[in-house]
Amino acid sequence: MHESQTLRVQLLHEPEPRDATWTIAAYESPVSERAWRITLTAATPAPVLDTLLDELVEADPWDIALGSPVTDKTVTQATRPLSDAGWQPTINGPTSTWEAPHTGGQESTVRVRFDALSAHPAHSYLDAWALWAGKNPEQPAWALHASACTPTALLARLTETLAHDTGTRTTPPAQHTARSERRTSRAPIPPAAAGPPTSRRSR
Repeated sequence: MHESQTLRVQLLHEPEPRDATWTIAAYESPVSERAWRITLTAATPAPVLDTLLDELVEADPWDIALGSPVTDKTVTQATRPLSDAGWQPTINGPTSTWEAPHTGGQESTVRVRFDALSAHPAHSYLDAWALWAGKNPEQPAWALHASACTPTALLARLTETLAHDTGTRTTPPAQHTARSERRTSRAPIPPAAAGPPTSRRSR
């Protein structure tokens, strides 16, 4: 738990490969309801885990705990690195799925999914974002799930890592190697529906 008591990280020891090994939860205050949550399975690639932990360390704990509203603009910002790298979204109702190009749907193919229905404030307890590898999201090789108000900057760092440094190597949950390289990129708006913005408290 961070000293501000607004960020909490839980690590499950000796998990099964598809279990949620890491759980990161953020709260607007030590006594408030959860603002957002991210879970990762044990086989999550080292670059993805490194990016997540680095961003949590570098960010202002109060700002990152507040999270971001879900709008067309924030969805665009979160997925901009994918679009710049040539990942094209496939639209299926309220769900948009980006797939790594030139992979032909292989078992190791990495995908990103945004579910606008799950992002609606009425469903804030659901996972609006999923990053995973494999053909079946229900039985992925590895997976990261994030709730609706997960900070846009954090999601963008994660999708940037997928677009440029996905890799297939994994790391044991207790290991962490810092990544220092950061990139910036821009891309057009993906045609994904999103729920109305959520309110943020002033500090």
